[in-house]
Amino acid sequence: MAAPSAVGFGSPADPVLVLTPVALLAAGALLTLRLLPPLARVLERRAARGTGLALALGAWQLGRRAASHAAGALLPVLALAVCAFSATALADFGPSYRDRAAAAVGADLTVTGGDLPAAARHAALAAVDGVRAVTPVAELRGDLGDRPVTVVALNTATAGSTLSAGALASGATAHALPALRADLTDRPAGDLLPLLREGLPDHGLPLPGDPDALEVTAALGADGPLPDGSVRLALSVQDADGLTVQAAADWPADGREHTVRLALRPDGARQAAALPLRISRVAVLPRVDLPGRRSLTLDLRRITATGPAGPQEAVLPAGSGWQPAAPGAGRPEDIGCPGYAARNPAKPIPETGDDLAGPCSLADPPGVLLHAVLRTQMPGGLGGSRPPQVAYVPLSGTAPRAAVPVLADDALLAAGHGIGSELTLTSGGETLVRARIVGRLAAVPGQPRDRPAVLADLAALTAQRLLDGTDPVTETRWWAATAPGGGGAAEHALRARPELGDVRSLAAAADRIARTPYQRGLRTSLWLCLLLAPLFVATGATVQAAVAARARAREFALLRALGCPPRLPAAVLRVEHLTLTAFSVLTGTALGLGLAAVLLPLVVMDDNAVAVFPALRTAAGWPAAVPAALGTGALVATVTTVLARRLARTDLTRVLRAGEDG
Repeated sequence: MAAPSAVGFGSPADPVLVLTPVALLAAGALLTLRLLPPLARVLERRAARGTGLALALGAWQLGRRAASHAAGALLPVLALAVCAFSATALADFGPSYRDRAAAAVGADLTVTGGDLPAAARHAALAAVDGVRAVTPVAELRGDLGDRPVTVVALNTATAGSTLSAGALASGATAHALPALRADLTDRPAGDLLPLLREGLPDHGLPLPGDPDALEVTAALGADGPLPDGSVRLALSVQDADGLTVQAAADWPADGREHTVRLALRPDGARQAAALPLRISRVAVLPRVDLPGRRSLTLDLRRITATGPAGPQEAVLPAGSGWQPAAPGAGRPEDIGCPGYAARNPAKPIPETGDDLAGPCSLADPPGVLLHAVLRTQMPGGLGGSRPPQVAYVPLSGTAPRAAVPVLADDALLAAGHGIGSELTLTSGGETLVRARIVGRLAAVPGQPRDRPAVLADLAALTAQRLLDGTDPVTETRWWAATAPGGGGAAEHALRARPELGDVRSLAAAADRIARTPYQRGLRTSLWLCLLLAPLFVATGATVQAAVAARARAREFALLRALGCPPRLPAAVLRVEHLTLTAFSVLTGTALGLGLAAVLLPLVVMDDNAVAVFPALRTAAGWPAAVPAALGTGALVATVTTVLARRLARTDLTRVLRAGEDG
């Protein structure tokens, strides 16, 4: 194998990649000429059964002098092969640019930053003209051993609804979330994405209607005095996308009932989050610097959603209960919960820390939504670096600590993990995500290919973190799928509203790839090949027809002397050269298309002399290559017909008096 050498732009390039198409086109053209002699013999036998003299003479001439005609057909075959190869490449480059941009951007439009909160972002983006679906995208970066891994999560329910769009000729799904090409996954995306929501815990307290605030009625008591502002009550409200916002307020620990209004929309904004909403967690957050360890009793009486439809009380679904979530907390007897025997100092300290805040007991008295007893953290304990909280998650049944289903990219699978493997990603020594690989995709859209990444469902990831007692993830960007033909209008509308964020479009990214000097030069070279190929074919046909007519002038004169019609020599030339033209068109086009299908995915490189990803696919080039080759063949056939009529004109007296030619 030839070693790569520096070929400009400071990047290594293998000259074999440049020479291979040329060498194979030339070799293929020579090999296809081996088909001409047997084809001529078949045509000669077929013509012998007919009654036409011109067809018989032309077929007999091709069969008798197939070798000489093959030499003349080499240039047309090679030129038409180059024509088909170039037309295929030019037609495939456009979809390839889009595929490469989709792998980098992830969707038709990507929106980052902006001034609007997440609760208002969904409705604002979905209302933009030309946008038909939006989803938030969250990222977590953790470590799998000594290997960094990125978790990308999105609303797969919304993504699945976009997969009914038609596929591009290259195989990439148009206007879908994410923009995955069909051959980049081990199964169709429509089958893979639902797997990411399997086992999703049925959690949350549903909120009726489209609320803009919550009225929380609760009583919080303590077994000792606490200063004002010592405890906060926080409600996590999750939308249909899986995003969570927190509404919190300081709560007096005086044992009396209080009603506090918690706003869900800033400044009375009327743009709703993705509905329906649900309370995914109720958390008690003691201050870090409490004067001593306390037992707290929470009686959450009711939660009322207020909105345009009026106040509506939230009701816990039948069969649902509350599950405590306090990561690292000790057992009730270890943290001094009332009613539990004190810990035996002789017993070993459990793996969980007994100086953290933790749950003691839960009850379900009539007229109370949640009754819970908990202990605050030990002042100055080992858990002082972690924000203290005890959370309660509304849950239907008992949720197992199941791993989040994910799709792993090739970089992670190449590290030795396979379908069905379970992964534990950590950050700073703490568990970040527990995941299970259920499928494969070549690369996670929007992520570098050399960095392992997995794709997950945002709601599933949020549910795991809520049940584990860790904070839910926040979105880093938004993906939007546009309606067919609506991408330009949607991008323009988003750029006109800077409060929505910075916009990056798939179409603009594809255009930037196409406008690089290397890509423009490559397309110019292919256009020259495509435009000059018919000229070479017509020139070769003209020269061949002129040589053949001159060499056979005496033959045509004898035919005239025998009483054949004056048009017979022209008809014989037409039969011969139209047959050669048809042979050249068929074999040259087939050769060019075949080599394009095999070679283009292997030899097409990007501006840095690196193989493009996703690899170029040639399915889109066939409709463009065939008309180009047929057009060239029609041009040559027209030239041949005109030349045959003129070159076959013979001065009968002069030729017969001249004697033997040569």
